[in-house]
Amino acid sequence: MYVLAVTGGIGSGKTTVARLLGDLGATVIALDDLAKGLTSAGGPLADAVIAAFGEGVRSAEGGVEHKALAKLAFATPETARRLDGIVHPGVYAAVAGALDLLAEVPSRRRSSCSTSPCSPRRPSSSTSSTACWSCPPTRTPGWRASSLAA
Repeated sequence: MYVLAVTGGIGSGKTTVARLLGDLGATVIALDDLAKGLTSAGGPLADAVIAAFGEGVRSAEGGVEHKALAKLAFATPETARRLDGIVHPGVYAAVAGALDLLAEVPSRRRSSCSTSPCSPRRPSSSTSSTACWSCPPTRTPGWRASSLAA
C-alpha cells in the first residue's frame, strides 16, 4: 500500500489533487472532514473543544459550531495551538486506525491522505513501497505509518 499526504496552504489545490487521486482509484481520507466529525454532536472531541473555548461554540445539536470556533481559535497563535492540541491527536489516531484497516484490505493498492498543516519528509522505515509524507514527530505523537506493509 502506498500512502501519500497532500499538503499545502489554503487555496493551493489540495482538494483538487485529492479528488483527482480518488478518480484514479485512490482511497482519500479528508482530514478536515474527519476533524469535523470528531467534533460534531456525539463526537469524541466535542466536549473537550467546548470546554476549552466556551459554550459559545456549542451548536444547537450539541457538537461544535465550526464558524464560531474559527473566530476564537484562529484569533491568536496561542488559541490555534490550543485547538491543535485537542484535535490533532484524535485526528492522527483516527487516520492511523483507518490506514491499519486499509492495510488489511488486499484489493486496495493505493491510498491518499489530504491534509494541510504538515510538511513532507521521508519515510522513517526502509520499506521502499511505502511513500509517506507526514507531520514532524512533535505534531504526531504516537502515530507511525512505517509499520504499514505493501
